[in-house]
Amino acid sequence: MGVASEPASHEYLALNPDHTAPMNEETQMRNIEEMQMAEVEKVRGRIDMDIARARVAGIQTPILVMGRDTDHLQGIFRTTYDMLNEAGKDCEWVSWDHDLHGYVYPLRGVDGNYEVNAVQEQAVAGVIAYLDRYMK
Repeated sequence: MGVASEPASHEYLALNPDHTAPMNEETQMRNIEEMQMAEVEKVRGRIDMDIARARVAGIQTPILVMGRDTDHLQGIFRTTYDMLNEAGKDCEWVSWDHDLHGYVYPLRGVDGNYEVNAVQEQAVAGVIAYLDRYMK
């Protein structure tokens, strides 16, 4: 089993970035961090469905896909789940409303203790419950 929290699966899905992911002339790499792909319809219209379906077909691992409601890449996260589901894979979807990218990886405060809020506690508890179903 696996957990894909805010998965950066744009390359796996053969997504063709648009103008919101400009090329850095110095590095010749796209600025994926700023890419605007919040809508599933936009993402689906920019992926190579044949390549994406072929890649998804080989997945045998149960996967929990986690999104973040207000993330500018939420369309990629949800499309990842949708394609797994459409292929009949053992998968689940959950999305949380949190302002921090990587919310399931709590940050430590100046005192060294983790700083978590109720959403993070629920999300982490959900991940543990998901893993427990497969580990017992």
